[in-house]
Amino acid sequence: MSIALQPAPIETTKHAIPEQPLPTSLTPPASVSVVDRLYRLTVAQYHAMGEAGIFKSDDRVELLEGLIVTKMGKGQPHIIVTEILARWLYRIVPDGWFPSMQNPVTIAESNSEPEPDVKIVRGDILNYLDRRIKPGDLVLAVEVSDSSVHVDQTLKKRLYAQAGIPVYWLINIPARRIEVYSDPTGPDPNPDYRRRSDHGIEDVVPLTLDGQEVAQIAVKTLIPFPDPV
Repeated sequence: MSIALQPAPIETTKHAIPEQPLPTSLTPPASVSVVDRLYRLTVAQYHAMGEAGIFKSDDRVELLEGLIVTKMGKGQPHIIVTEILARWLYRIVPDGWFPSMQNPVTIAESNSEPEPDVKIVRGDILNYLDRRIKPGDLVLAVEVSDSSVHVDQTLKKRLYAQAGIPVYWLINIPARRIEVYSDPTGPDPNPDYRRRSDHGIEDVVPLTLDGQEVAQIAVKTLIPFPDPV
C-alpha cells in the first residue's frame, strides 16, 4: 500500500494594514439641503421673466427670497375678510395715504416681491407712475391668513421686518384674532418685529399711519364668522 506524500502547507505571516485617513479631496462633503442648492433669482431677473411672457396674467406666483413661490388658494373666509377690510379702508384712509389691494412691493435687498393682501402707501397713486412701490413707501402691510398662517407668521413677517415696514397686521382667521407687529429691526441676522399685540374677537384694533391713529375697527367686524373657521 503506497501513501502519496503531500507537501507541507506554506505558512504565511499576515500583517494588518493600518487604516489611512482619506485625502482631504476625497472626504465626503457635509450634507447640504436641497433648498441651499436652488438657484435664486434677483428681482430684475424676475421682472424680465414677466416681461418675456413666461408667466401668464393669471399665474398666482410671487418672488420670496429669490424663489418663485405659488400663492395659496383663496378660501371663502379669506375672500370675505379681504373685501370687508378693503371697503373699510377705502372709506376711512385720509388724504396723504392710499390702500393698495394684492399688489406687489419690491424688496430688492432680499430678492423678494411679495404681494400683501392689503398695503397702505404714502402719497397718491399718481406719485408712482414711473417707479415701483418699495418698502419705504409703506406704512402698513396686511396678510389675511386662513391656510397660510405659518408662512405669514414666519417668512412674510421676516421679509417685512427686514425691509423696515413699520407695521404688519396678520389677520389670523382660524384663531379669530388680529396680530399687530411693529418696531421692525430692519436688516439684521434674524430680522423680526420687536413688538407684538394680539387683538381677540371682542377687541378693537387701532389703525395707525405714520404714528397717527386715524381709526379703529372691531375684530368681529373683520372676522364676522360666529365660530372658528
